[in-house]
Amino acid sequence: MEKKRILMQGFYGYANFGDDVLMEVTHKILREALPTAEIILMTDAPNAAYIAPMLGQVVVQPSSRHAHFDIIIHGGGGVFFDFMRYGFWSHLVEKILMLSGLKNYLRIEKIARRALNRPRITTARRLGLGIGVGGFSEGSPYLRNRLHMLAEFDALWLRDARSEQELKRYASVMHDERIAGSDLAFLTQYWLPEIVATRAPSPKPRLGIALRDWVGLTEETLGKTIALFANDYDISGFILDAKHDPIMQRILAPYPAHIWQPAHMSIADFTSQIAAMDVLLTSRAHAAICGACVGVPSVIVNIEPKMEQVHAMLPSASRLVGVHDASTWAHTIAAMAKVPPILITADAAFNRAASAAALEKIKRWFV
Repeated sequence: MEKKRILMQGFYGYANFGDDVLMEVTHKILREALPTAEIILMTDAPNAAYIAPMLGQVVVQPSSRHAHFDIIIHGGGGVFFDFMRYGFWSHLVEKILMLSGLKNYLRIEKIARRALNRPRITTARRLGLGIGVGGFSEGSPYLRNRLHMLAEFDALWLRDARSEQELKRYASVMHDERIAGSDLAFLTQYWLPEIVATRAPSPKPRLGIALRDWVGLTEETLGKTIALFANDYDISGFILDAKHDPIMQRILAPYPAHIWQPAHMSIADFTSQIAAMDVLLTSRAHAAICGACVGVPSVIVNIEPKMEQVHAMLPSASRLVGVHDASTWAHTIAAMAKVPPILITADAAFNRAASAAALEKIKRWFV
């Protein structure tokens, strides 16, 4: 019997901590469920050499339009969204798309690709694990590029309720089995061995700061705010993507910093540093999620709609604060540092159960 060829698709190889956790979970799920399958991961990331040592049995290749797979697996994350702004021509193309109808657009695009000899990767089955779907900006080319994927899903495990609402816009071209669940990272058995948090003696609570740059961020103002926090907390910085967030990297430079570098450390190594904190101040989804998995509560700065969904996953283990209301951050951090561990554990367990149930349902599509 010929072994299955499976393609893993996601934002892989770019040394982003959250996406690397999702990659690890997806690969281990597939290896457990389909031990004899050939698993291929395609990426055009320039520094993706760390993937093969991290995952083990996987073939890493550059992207190709000319390949067929038995299954394509989209392994978690918010891959269907776009918050950028686009100009007149992009808006015009989208208006034409919507007036012609989604089905007609997909039909015309398929004919055009054949005429131009630009076929896409094909598959017998397309599945999504722990997928987040957000809004697309008006005129977004990402919508046009990803619409065919949405139309081809056979089964789609969604990580939050808002994703279900967003997909209603594309109901005319979708035919998938819809599965409610939560984020892949809550399945800690696939990525998080037992870790021991090293807590050096400290007279102050430990505050981990895992913020990302956002539009309107004022470096001087935020730097002063964090300096004030240093009066009451031992501060550690967490950079989940070393190639981004230059403003935050400068702001956090005076403090001990932990930078995710997958070529030089394991996911468990980095997570053990998060586990050593008493509370996190973050605008990174997987800082809050992974923090909750190791018993650390979060104050989530609401820089984008995704943060609201993460807070909804962690109603006891997190609090949401406004991006322009730093005056409320201090007392919210103080309150969250005192949240009983049993409440954090309960939030993580609830999401873990939701993801475990979704996984069992979608496994039926693996065979």
